[in-house]
Amino acid sequence: MNRLFIAACDRHGLERGVNWVQGSVIVDADGYPLVGPVDTGGEQILMATLNLVDARNKRISDNNHLHEDRRPELYSAGGLLA
Repeated sequence: MNRLFIAACDRHGLERGVNWVQGSVIVDADGYPLVGPVDTGGEQILMATLNLVDARNKRISDNNHLHEDRRPELYSAGGLLA
């Protein structure tokens, strides 16, 4: 949604009565998984090549820009009532 990369780690196996699902994943700036989650059990290392410049591009189409389209005047309660 904000065109940021996400790296999320999850546990695996049974720990203190909880069966962890091993949902570690690395997601690109468009929200698509680059690697993970992996179906096999055990400790794993996930690696992906990221072009970090992609996260600076906040344009999601010719008509939509995540920062330029913001309307901060609506962020306060006063803006909602006006």
